[in-house]
Amino acid sequence: MAEANETYLHPLTAAVGQSELNRKHDVALVQAALKLIKDKHGKPYLHGTIDGVASGGTFGAIGRFQADNGGDVIAGTLAPRSSTFDALKANLPAGTRLATIPDHKIVYRAATDNDLAEAQLQVAFETKFNPAFREALRQLNAAFYAADRLVLAIAPKGGYRTFQEQYVESNDPHRSKAGPGESNHNWGNGCDFGFYQFAFLSEHGVWHNESPWLSNRLMPKNAPGTLGLPFWKRRNSFFANRGLYPSKLKGDFVHVQAFNDDIISMPSSLADLMSREADNCYWSAQGQHYRATLVFQDEQQYRVGTARQIWNLEAPIAHADLAAVLEAGRQLRNDVGFESDLETCYASFAGPHRDSAKPWKAADITHKHVQTMRRLLRDDFEAAEAARQKWRAKS
Repeated sequence: MAEANETYLHPLTAAVGQSELNRKHDVALVQAALKLIKDKHGKPYLHGTIDGVASGGTFGAIGRFQADNGGDVIAGTLAPRSSTFDALKANLPAGTRLATIPDHKIVYRAATDNDLAEAQLQVAFETKFNPAFREALRQLNAAFYAADRLVLAIAPKGGYRTFQEQYVESNDPHRSKAGPGESNHNWGNGCDFGFYQFAFLSEHGVWHNESPWLSNRLMPKNAPGTLGLPFWKRRNSFFANRGLYPSKLKGDFVHVQAFNDDIISMPSSLADLMSREADNCYWSAQGQHYRATLVFQDEQQYRVGTARQIWNLEAPIAHADLAAVLEAGRQLRNDVGFESDLETCYASFAGPHRDSAKPWKAADITHKHVQTMRRLLRDDFEAAEAARQKWRAKS
């Protein structure tokens, strides 16, 4: 295992040299080492770039290194577990740690046991994650580190989110399109699991530090490229049999969640929880648009907008719909009466002086009436958030 003050060179998977297999990641690893190691004149053995392409320049660099440091019988060839490979590792600058992922030319700084321990501790401290999801993240991290010496950690603002935090997040058009209660982040079943302490070598052998999203150089927003994609694909290859899934949102590579977006509907899951746990309405969802019974009816549902609109007290409630609901409530109140909570709620609309025999009409509905109902809808969202441990996945 690599430690911060130790030198590490990821094992080769096949030989590099004339007529050898020359896998891209093996070639890049050898090129990187020969770029960092200097000869007796203080010059790197590799004069060309780190590009993962096997060429005469790379083979010549291997041969020059062998001539200076001893090595195997076949000059210009570097095989796994060979004396040349051992010499290569021994001559790296102290503390250099080089690794690659399969079929990619990028050489990165191998993580250490301490890096993994720090990242695993961070996951353990996310107490609002569901235990099964937290354990799956821990296993993912351990497997990724064992295979590739890469470590993942929860990116800034990428852990559990309140409904309000999700609302703010959804205001950014470049980030989540999920409204309050519509993200796995809100239920402890999702997080942004990015790369921890990641640094890589440029083709000229210069170290560059990367962000958890690999957005500094490998995948910049203003000039998106493909150099970062293989790292996300490699991370995702460890999801199998761990109950982990990527986001279906375009460009949201960092996100990891416990449910498959092709099967589970987050709006339907939220509507189900509100119908079970909230006091005011029965709910349903069609896409990201909601319908609710509006307190005084148990069956007919009315369009009330998106989660973002409801949370921000901007639900598009039609005056005619609200009048119909209040009229149903008036008739029920006159026939059998209300329990105290519902009586209080009805009184917030009718006030102390409204004639109980007067039917509700659309013309009676004021902005205050609409705002009162909007507040009751938001109350159901807040009740769902408070009952988050009772959330269950719905298709």
